[in-house]
Amino acid sequence: MPPRKQHYLFAHRLFRNLMTGRATRFAAYRDAAQAGDTMPGLANMWASAAVQGGEPPIEGVPTMKAIEEGIVITMPRALGITEAHFIAVVGSDPIRYFLSENSSEGTSRLCEWAGDKHVNYIQIDASLDAFLSAVRAAITSGPQSSSAPR
Repeated sequence: MPPRKQHYLFAHRLFRNLMTGRATRFAAYRDAAQAGDTMPGLANMWASAAVQGGEPPIEGVPTMKAIEEGIVITMPRALGITEAHFIAVVGSDPIRYFLSENSSEGTSRLCEWAGDKHVNYIQIDASLDAFLSAVRAAITSGPQSSSAPR
């Protein structure tokens, strides 16, 4: 199944640009997550992705929580290839943007947007624990790339 436009736009474009672009909002989102607050911008951006995608809106909204290294976003259920199960935004200089992407093998793949390059790393279970473990390994030792950047 191809990715649904709303899901893809949110994870791979809109939220990524907000977190890693020139006027990053990562610190504000991290501080809100650490305080247990919600960010209305998250639901608004999800709704905007639906409008931009031109498809019927996907049920649910992304949710955010703090992790030691930054924030993690749990996405509405991923169905299509490259739709994200989770997003982690970590670090400070540079900010790193990881995704747990639905893969064609019926599992998940740890991926990272490194600047404007999308890098596929290792196959992982599509669970939050597996994703965070893989992100922490990538931060400390660097995962092995399984494909060239796209």
